[in-house]
Amino acid sequence: MEQFEYIRWYWRYTDDEMPVVLFYEVHLANERYATPMVEVFPDRSAEPVTELGFAFVTEEPAPPVSEINRDPDFYAELISKEDLEAAFRNPVYSGLSPGPAYKKPAGNPCGFFM
Repeated sequence: MEQFEYIRWYWRYTDDEMPVVLFYEVHLANERYATPMVEVFPDRSAEPVTELGFAFVTEEPAPPVSEINRDPDFYAELISKEDLEAAFRNPVYSGLSPGPAYKKPAGNPCGFFM
């Protein structure tokens, strides 16, 4: 059994202060808490999140992708460890908005990036 799951989680844009993409390394053997995490903001700046002295960076367990995708304001997909590591190393997110599996809610023109 895999010990970690890697998630790219898109959030609908609300304002420039809130991230629009999160990258998680989810520790499956420890109640799905995230170990490293990267936040990507609307200007595509990427900031690694670490908590010195703590094993995890989230206060609550990360939900599974299937649960995240029930909410139309979110879209999540499983990614590789290498994808997470690339996001962690780069100060600017060069990726795209969600892939073809994402279905934008009708009547909501707001995307993930401004």
